[in-house]
Amino acid sequence: MKRIIDNPEIVWKIFTDLYVPYSAYYSSNDLYHFFLKRDSRDIDYGNADSLNDENTQKLLMGRNLLKDEKIIQDLDWYYCISKDFRGDKKHRLYIPANNQDTMKLVFEFIRRCAITKNPFYLKYHFDRDRLDRLIIYPTNDQLPKCVELLREIAVKYPDIISNMPDVPMTTVPLDGWIGYAVEDDSKNTGSYNRKIADSLLAGFRSTILFNRGLINLNNIDINRFIECYALSLGGNGATKSTAASQLTECLKDNNVRAQLIDRIKRTYISIDDLENDNTMISLDFGNIKNYFNITASMIIDYMKLQYKEIINVIGEDEFKRQLIASVNFHLKQKGVDSETIQERLSIALKQYEEKNDVDEEKSDGTSK
Repeated sequence: MKRIIDNPEIVWKIFTDLYVPYSAYYSSNDLYHFFLKRDSRDIDYGNADSLNDENTQKLLMGRNLLKDEKIIQDLDWYYCISKDFRGDKKHRLYIPANNQDTMKLVFEFIRRCAITKNPFYLKYHFDRDRLDRLIIYPTNDQLPKCVELLREIAVKYPDIISNMPDVPMTTVPLDGWIGYAVEDDSKNTGSYNRKIADSLLAGFRSTILFNRGLINLNNIDINRFIECYALSLGGNGATKSTAASQLTECLKDNNVRAQLIDRIKRTYISIDDLENDNTMISLDFGNIKNYFNITASMIIDYMKLQYKEIINVIGEDEFKRQLIASVNFHLKQKGVDSETIQERLSIALKQYEEKNDVDEEKSDGTSK
C-alpha cells in the first residue's frame, strides 16, 4: 500500500504542472487545496434514510450539546466527540464519502461505537469539492477497533463503498476506500496535508536553489518577475493587481531595472534564508519607500521558470533525482514520509493483535 503522492512521477507532474507555471499554483496553501479538491459530484441532501431520529439529527448536525456526547461546530466542520474519549489522537482515517452518504456513514460509525463502547473523535462536512468529508481520529488503542467497525459498515453498505471517490492522494489506502494518515498536534505543527504541501514546496525550492548557478540571470524577464512578486504577497486578486501595477511603474525607470537585475544576480541565498523566507532585497525608490521587499522564496520562485536551463546542463533524470530526494528529505523531517507512516500503522495494529492474543489466552485459562 502506497500513497499516490509517493509516486515520483506524480511529484514531477505537480512540479511541472502546478509549481512551475507562474500563473498557476504557487504557495503551499494552493498545493494543500489541490490535494483536497478534485472531482466533485452532485449532491442529494434528501437521502438520509434511517437518520430521522430527533436526537440523532441533533448530534449529527451539531445543533446543541447532548447529555452523552459533545458537539463542536466551526466554520467548515461538525465535530462529534464522545464524552469518554481519552488519550492523544495519533492516527487519521479519511473517508471520502459522497455527500449524500456522509451522514449515513457518520451515523453508522457512531452507533457501532456506542454499542461496542468504543470512544470516538471525528469531524465531517459537506463541501462537495473536497475528499476529506469524514475524518476519524483514533488513539493508538482505538485504531484497530475503528478499522474493524468501518469494515463492518462496508459489509452493510457495499454500494456506498464501491461508489466512493478515491482516497486523498496523500493518504495510504486501506481496503481501497479508507485513507490512512498519521496525526500529531496539528495546532503546533500544522495538519497532515499541510505538512506534505509544505514539504513539496520546500523540496522544489531547495532543488532550484541548489542549481541556481546554472541559471542565466543576464536576461531576467521583468514582467514575469513582477507577477511572481505579486503572487508572493498572497491576498486577493485586487491586492496582487495593485502590487504588480506599483512595481511596474517603479521599474519603468531603466536605471532602476538595471539596478534590480544586478542585485538579483549578486544576492546570495542560503537554505536558512529560504526556510525563513528572509528579505533579500528592499527596493527604496521614489514615493514608495521600502514597499518592495523581495524575499528569498520569491526570487527562487521566479528562477523556477528557468528550470529547463538546469536540465540542459545536468539532464532531466538527474534533476528529477535531486527533486525527489529533496522532497523526501523534507517529508522525513516533518514525519510524514511513507516509511514513518507505515511503521506507525504496523506498530499500532501489532500491539492490538498481541493484546488480543493475551486476552484470549486468559479467557481460555491457558495463560502461563
